[in-house]
Amino acid sequence: AQRKVTLDEALKMATGKNLSVQSARTETGYWKQLQSAVFDPAKTVIGSEYGNINSFNNDTRFFISQTFGMPVVYRKQKDWYQSNEAAQLQMVNWKETELRREVKKVFYQLADLLERKKILLRLDSVYSRFQQSAALRLKAGESNLLEKTTADAQLQQLSLQQQQTDADILIAQQYLQWILNTNELLLPSYSTVKREGSAGLADTSAVIQHPQVQYSRLMEKTTQAQTAVEKSRLSPDVTIGYNNMSIIGYQSPDGISQKYYGAGDRFNIFSLSLGVLIFNKAAKARIKAGQLNEQVSKLVTESATLQLKTKLQQAAEEFRKQERSLHYYEQTGVQQSELIIKNAKLAFEKGEISYLEWSMLMNNAVNIQLGHLQTLFQYNMALIELEYLNGK
Repeated sequence: AQRKVTLDEALKMATGKNLSVQSARTETGYWKQLQSAVFDPAKTVIGSEYGNINSFNNDTRFFISQTFGMPVVYRKQKDWYQSNEAAQLQMVNWKETELRREVKKVFYQLADLLERKKILLRLDSVYSRFQQSAALRLKAGESNLLEKTTADAQLQQLSLQQQQTDADILIAQQYLQWILNTNELLLPSYSTVKREGSAGLADTSAVIQHPQVQYSRLMEKTTQAQTAVEKSRLSPDVTIGYNNMSIIGYQSPDGISQKYYGAGDRFNIFSLSLGVLIFNKAAKARIKAGQLNEQVSKLVTESATLQLKTKLQQAAEEFRKQERSLHYYEQTGVQQSELIIKNAKLAFEKGEISYLEWSMLMNNAVNIQLGHLQTLFQYNMALIELEYLNGK
């Protein structure tokens, strides 16, 4: 038998094992790791020279130099990494919220299909008995071939619906298997098909707390931090260096006497220089592009906020519509269908109605029951969408 899981168990499995969420979490670690080493100067230059550097004698010179950016460059770079990490953390939250919605949807879809299958199995038993009855009536000359043919056709249609429902169940199971990242085909464990909730979730002011909007806002900060990095790169670079060289020949250390200096006598030189960005057109273009990107990010946030508010209003109206329909079925429709089935059976057994009349009454009752299931499914989907739009 296939293992059954509750909704809470399925949600826990999804949060821990879903590959999309795991990927997003790993990317958060990527930005975290970059912050551990923001000091990233240029490569150290090491070199030597040999030849007629100072005179006709062959001298040697050894040198080393290192170029650094200003501290503001590394500080802004770290700020950018931190803003990306914060945005990615919110992306994880957003993906988890979307994942919860998908798990809930497929869970209640499976519950709906299993309940539909129960109805079809029940009907199969009923129609099988009446098919046998129709066959006996035809043999006894109490009915015609049309009644028997109708009974056969209805039973075949019912068998086809059962096959389609089984296929739909398998498809839903495979989708659940994928999002839970499991090797098993699971079935839902539930005590009721109806998900409890209310349209009180339709508070558009809560949209600003939705993970999608929060992510968009953090991406605004990320684009601002990126522009700040480009601006910081306009600052000059600092290069410090050290040279050690020989000056072979006679030198006058005191300006009077002459002294011979060989290759082993070394002279030291320290250097300090600034790298100034004179040709800064490309750098300024990157800054302007970054500022445009900031505007784009703000528009994306505004668009996401408006879109979610609209979706929330639509979802609330859809929920209220399905709630009204469900109220009819729960208060009246289901009871009426059971009465129709019961009374039609009694009337047929007493010979008060024909098989065709019984069949019409049964079809009406079955349509009510299936309509109840369909409305219940749409009610659950509307409520799940409301929960998602409220970040739940």
